[in-house]
Amino acid sequence: MTTRRAVLTATGLAALAATTAAVPASAAAARFRPSAPPLSGPFPVGRAHLHLVDRTRRDPWLPGSYRELMISVCYPARHGGGEPARVFSPRFGDWLDGEGGIEGIPPGSVAWDDVGTPARMNATPLTALGRRPVLLATPGHFTTRDAWSCVVQDLASRGFVTVTVDHTYEVRVEFPDGRFPDPLADTMPADPYPWLRKTLRCWSDDSSTVLTAMEVLASGGDPGEGEAPPPRGLGRLIDPARIGVLGAFTGGGLGAMETAHRDERVRAVVTGDVGLSWGEERREPIVSFHETGLRQPLMAIRVPEEDPYWAAFTAACDHPVRERALPGAGVWSLADLQWLLPDIGRAIGNPGLFAEQLGTIEPRVSVRLQREWIAEFFARRLH
Repeated sequence: MTTRRAVLTATGLAALAATTAAVPASAAAARFRPSAPPLSGPFPVGRAHLHLVDRTRRDPWLPGSYRELMISVCYPARHGGGEPARVFSPRFGDWLDGEGGIEGIPPGSVAWDDVGTPARMNATPLTALGRRPVLLATPGHFTTRDAWSCVVQDLASRGFVTVTVDHTYEVRVEFPDGRFPDPLADTMPADPYPWLRKTLRCWSDDSSTVLTAMEVLASGGDPGEGEAPPPRGLGRLIDPARIGVLGAFTGGGLGAMETAHRDERVRAVVTGDVGLSWGEERREPIVSFHETGLRQPLMAIRVPEEDPYWAAFTAACDHPVRERALPGAGVWSLADLQWLLPDIGRAIGNPGLFAEQLGTIEPRVSVRLQREWIAEFFARRLH
């Protein structure tokens, strides 16, 4: 059996748990409050959470229950209004500071429950923009939906509506009624391929549930469970005919591609640091479309050079695949890790704590390039 931490180390996104660097004893004297980089687009950003229940399918990890999801929607908003949005909820922040703690970062040294972002909770949607493209972001294995806050909020500041989803029972999820259930799918079997394929099918189904919820919002309905209605006018921003998906690492990247393969509503795809096979031996492809390719335009950031199936896959795609490199990047150079971890390392007195995993690329450059590439690609493909 492969443990959760081993899987995270292999995927790269949350491999923080594998770090064993020493930390000064005085580092925990004060709590450091990280803040996300400023937005680059012209619009303020609102953020809203929705609780979805898909009563058309049972939960694959808990078959006696319907599938429940928590999603966050970021969108262009009017100036003013709303409380400042935090990356993590207080409950999730407490978990990160305790049971879900990161080796190398002393407990109590980081204010995980107060990581700031430029977004405002439930701010009034800027409906004067009309209907906007919708981008669904899928995280990597065992990774919270908040792991791409820096990217999805910036995309919203440029005029997109972005949606992130937690894949319940793979990661801790806080529901409006206070539930914070233990993961049920956090151990990978010795033969990982059946497990990986099951997670990708689950994620694709989750993504389709979310896209259907966006259609309900766009038609003036409320797809949530009623605990907190969506901000008034949010549905008027959503264009269900212009859908893109993006994801990073084996879980999120392949999850985005699997969604595009199975759901015809998706019109464009972005992946990051993803291959089509698993482990050092890469004995077989995880996905079924490695020989047929994708119908939709695809941009891939940091393609693994050692994947034996990638060349044939890209040759079979309907559109030329746009490949982007991040010179000097490391395995954690995508999503929020690029800006968050260097800040934490400096704050606790160990600026080189995650240097090997983050590479030599300047964090501000990496963040800027990822934001620009993703926004440019979707603007062109979802016009």
